[in-house]
Amino acid sequence: MSMKQTSLESFLGKKKRPSEQTEEEPSTSKKHATFNRQYHESYLKYGFIGTGDSHAPKPLCIVCGEKLSNEAMKPSKLLRHLTAKHPGIKDKPLEYFERKKREHEAQKIFMRATTSIKENALRASYLVANRIAKAKKPFTIGEELILPSTKDICRELLREAAVEKIAHVPLSASTVTRRIEEIAKDIEAQLLERINTSPWYALQVDKSTDIDNKALLLVYVRYLYQEDVHEDLLCALSLPTNTTGAELFKSLDGYISEKLKWSFCVSIFTDGAAAMTGRLSGLTARIKEVAPEKKKSPLAAHFSDKVWVAKLAYLCDIFSLLNELNLGLQGKMTTVFKLSDKVAAFKAKLELYGRRVNRGILDMFQTLAGIVGETELEHSFCQLVHDHLPLLLKEFERYFPTTKDPRTGKEWIRDPFANKSGESSMSMQEEEQLLEIANDGGLKTTFETTTLPVFWIKVMAEYPEIATTALKSLLPFPTTYLCEAGFSAVTATKTKQRNKLDISNTLRVSLSPITPRWNRLVAKKQAQGSH
Repeated sequence: MSMKQTSLESFLGKKKRPSEQTEEEPSTSKKHATFNRQYHESYLKYGFIGTGDSHAPKPLCIVCGEKLSNEAMKPSKLLRHLTAKHPGIKDKPLEYFERKKREHEAQKIFMRATTSIKENALRASYLVANRIAKAKKPFTIGEELILPSTKDICRELLREAAVEKIAHVPLSASTVTRRIEEIAKDIEAQLLERINTSPWYALQVDKSTDIDNKALLLVYVRYLYQEDVHEDLLCALSLPTNTTGAELFKSLDGYISEKLKWSFCVSIFTDGAAAMTGRLSGLTARIKEVAPEKKKSPLAAHFSDKVWVAKLAYLCDIFSLLNELNLGLQGKMTTVFKLSDKVAAFKAKLELYGRRVNRGILDMFQTLAGIVGETELEHSFCQLVHDHLPLLLKEFERYFPTTKDPRTGKEWIRDPFANKSGESSMSMQEEEQLLEIANDGGLKTTFETTTLPVFWIKVMAEYPEIATTALKSLLPFPTTYLCEAGFSAVTATKTKQRNKLDISNTLRVSLSPITPRWNRLVAKKQAQGSH
């Protein structure tokens, strides 16, 4: 039966389906090869020039600007377009179309130059807006002072051509506001990308009020990036009038939960306010729940009293010493080790001063020494100073107890080469890695030429356990200095004349060390010369 069916199909000329064809019987359907036509100079007499890819150019009519397909790149079709669309010029000589070609090329050059000027002007507006924000100046200064002044300078030094280019730079107050907002978003995006690549981060939080009496929460972050520790303004959050610990946490958690992860936060540093460090409902207590790892009298009579004046002089000296310590505890990129050293040194000085006062020596108090040189003080005054110094030391011990010295058991972090035996709290693996580091001459050279955080980041790949322990001790903020400096920036920026200003974007641009991605910002905007 199958043989009869096969012969019948052969007689009828029945074709097999494609699915029935075997590899030995390939399909005989024709395949059309792709053919790209090339432009020829003679096509100009039809009013066409070649554009696009040199391998497959497309004909462009220099009269109407219509672009045809590559398949139309032949005289008959080009002539058909000229006759049908432009019958009035079909008999024009070649010189006519050559002139049209030159006009077309000149127009292209002009458009390219115009576009370039507008793009450069757009970029310039971003750069100026960035400077305005960093200088904490009113946004109107761009249009009222910077732009007119720049025009005056260009007019005197570079003539009118430069002034015309400067005029394309948009610097109105509304434009500067938008530019700063866009720059701030770009900086924030970069910052979040960096933090999310860091294994951990630490926070510094403080709250205050601006000139409009609105509560503001400033949050700084410290993180690892490109083999170094960086710190930056994370966010400036507006707060309700009632700034309880619950409200502080609600605002901060809303930002962190959306853009970061609490699980990577290893430390949070705050001032001693109850809303921040309350044991049950303070901000830090709530964060621990989500993060696995705080009548008038005249003065004239007093100045005639020698003992009173001596007490005042002593008080001035004490506050001078405290101010000196306070300044030493400020600054960027500090660590708990550096600040603990300064506090420990101050406590040691108080003990030294107590011993010297006991011997009747007061020359370490410069203002008081000047008073003592002019008049003889009673022994009771020296006893007063002698009694006060231990009390002051006791207060320092209460705030900075020796039993809770953060350096205890961690001196190897500061110098792994001076402490070759590990601490009792270290695991065997950490102690072994510390010994390997301590006996590596190459790493010792690296240690002497880099900062402490950079050194531990560099050895992290080779000694991950010991480096992780070290970096988690170096990363936390030891003070709220950056937040206090941030509030100073708020005071300088949000004046009485600008008390309705949204401070968040301006603060980010003025305080962040991250450089905006100018090319990316310019590429997202349509260049235009309007103000």
